[in-house]
Amino acid sequence: MDDGRRADGVASPAALRLGSRRWLDTRAVLGIVLLLGSMVGGARLFAAASRETTVWAAAHDLAPGERVAAGDLTPVRVRLNEAAAGYLTGAAPAGYVVVRFVAARELLPAAALAASPRTDSSRLVTVPVQAGHLPPDLAPGDRVDVYLSPRSAGGSSTSGPAPPSLVLAAAVVQARPSGGRTFGADAALSVVLVVPADRVADVVRAAESGAVDLVAVPAGAGGGT
Repeated sequence: MDDGRRADGVASPAALRLGSRRWLDTRAVLGIVLLLGSMVGGARLFAAASRETTVWAAAHDLAPGERVAAGDLTPVRVRLNEAAAGYLTGAAPAGYVVVRFVAARELLPAAALAASPRTDSSRLVTVPVQAGHLPPDLAPGDRVDVYLSPRSAGGSSTSGPAPPSLVLAAAVVQARPSGGRTFGADAALSVVLVVPADRVADVVRAAESGAVDLVAVPAGAGGGT
């Protein structure tokens, strides 16, 4: 019987067994965890991308009263979640009429368009306003109250007995050129306002009757005519 001794009678050394390399098992588990994590992350990114919605944005400033053409809009993919219902999707709303100012690159809200012109359609009226009589940072889309300081018969503005009067409240600014032009002897800026059709005569009369002041309406403030 083999008792562990060699033929020469000397005992053979005991066989050595390699211990289990637990670090290999740890690396394998860690690799599986990382793989699963990347799969879950990828699935979440895919799900997030699938929730994006194609909506329409204004290619340039859109003023109330304009009829929208296909070239006025550009499609944009965004994630709006619950707010998506408030914006236009699907086919481009060509032929619709703008009912409120929409700035360039702004997402087009459904409430900013109407299927047909409203009975109180607007007009664009250019008003001469002298420097210092309008907000310095006035920009398209801002709302302003239009005031008139009437001139006396001699051509100078009256004071005291004839205070400034409100001509139109919360008019939307459609454009404010950076340059100026001359009206009579006075240099003035040409500010284009969106004016209801039935109020155009009032604004034009005011521009011819005296000095016009534009007073900014704070964002969120109510306004009426």
